[in-house]
Amino acid sequence: MLIRLQSGFHFRRGIPVRFRPALRKREIWHSLETLDRNLARTRACAMYGLTSQLFECISLAMSSSEETSSLNKAVETFQETLATSDLHPVQQDLFQSIVQTYDSEIQALKARYKTMNAEHLLARMEDHQRVSSVLEKIGPEINALTDIIHKLGKDKRSSGEEALTKLSEQVAALTAEANRKNLERISGKASKNHFTRLSALWRHYEPLGLIDRNPFVGGWKFDTTAKTQRIRWSNDDLMTLIENPWPFQTISQATFGLIVGIASYTGMREEEICRLRPQDIVQIQDVWCIAVQVHRAHKDAPWEAWDPKTEAGARIVPLCQPLLDTGLVEMAKRAKNQRRRYLFKELNFTGMDMKRSGIFQRNFSSFKSRLGIGREKVFHSFRHNVSTKIRNIHEHGDGGLRESWIDNFLGHEGLNKSVGNIVYFDDVDITNLKRVADSMSYPEFWDLKRLMGKQ
Repeated sequence: MLIRLQSGFHFRRGIPVRFRPALRKREIWHSLETLDRNLARTRACAMYGLTSQLFECISLAMSSSEETSSLNKAVETFQETLATSDLHPVQQDLFQSIVQTYDSEIQALKARYKTMNAEHLLARMEDHQRVSSVLEKIGPEINALTDIIHKLGKDKRSSGEEALTKLSEQVAALTAEANRKNLERISGKASKNHFTRLSALWRHYEPLGLIDRNPFVGGWKFDTTAKTQRIRWSNDDLMTLIENPWPFQTISQATFGLIVGIASYTGMREEEICRLRPQDIVQIQDVWCIAVQVHRAHKDAPWEAWDPKTEAGARIVPLCQPLLDTGLVEMAKRAKNQRRRYLFKELNFTGMDMKRSGIFQRNFSSFKSRLGIGREKVFHSFRHNVSTKIRNIHEHGDGGLRESWIDNFLGHEGLNKSVGNIVYFDDVDITNLKRVADSMSYPEFWDLKRLMGKQ
């Protein structure tokens, strides 16, 4: 479980009674090297996996010792020996070796976390330096605009009109200067990216107490580009998708079907799915899940480094039965045995932004257009389907889903900002997330095996 202390989040797990004599303690505690709840949850999953391996190794060692001692003693005698910590030297060496291996793996994991923290701080520092440089250059213009806004706020109409005239003149002068120098204009998307970066910087400073609030949240619309309204897939659209074969050869029908199937039941984003690695399919408390987590790059491929879209994007997504029936878990095990870095071997990093979803995104868009499905239906619309379906389940009564569970499942920061939700609701139990996953349902025709071409 997660424990929140002033220094940050910690991983805590009780040691089963029969293992305590070997480990000589009742609990295992480890710092997760972060103050962020969502990041701590992902890191705790890795700690949980290593600790489970430790318990399994000790259990095997105890079983082996029991078989050896059964020539002269019963199993009960062996357990009594454990209880008195009077272990044979060979047993002591074996347990010590197991624990040392576990400790070294934990220390290596913590070292990676500290490196990731340092890299994050370095990136934020670079952002801060860039922002400071920009502010230094545009300082006079900001002061002039502030003066105009102040005048606009006065009651006298003449002062407001004068300020508006001055503002128009300044905009015209800037436009003329840009035309004279043939300067490239900033697109709506670029504007959105810049302000989103600023928002991330302020979001980093806010919990440290360096700023009072984040001025870039609460109604800001950074992107001025006109957008097509996205809506969810209707049953007719889904029927059209499943009744028509995938026409592209570079990506198989099975890969297409599984990517679409994962999106339709989990609401995961396109790049999140296409970047899935074998180690991202994990079992937590006997529940198979997808861990959406930070990716570290290999030395020969720096573009593999990746962060989830938002802080809330790092999350655990339990698998519902329809996804388990596709063979996703078995596929991950095969990929791991083959030492593949990624789950979908047909996908590659492409484009200026080096995404694994690039080719699939282009092919999927072309496919739905050929089928006559409108522009308002895109891959991201599957996320709308999931959100709509599970939010229509009333919170109260049997089968009810809490809003905080849904936000964690989808990777949303959530609208409920109460003290209880922020401070005390540190972790969502995996059984609650599984309830959210199992609440997703589609008409009978939406058969993922058929979508993958297995029928």
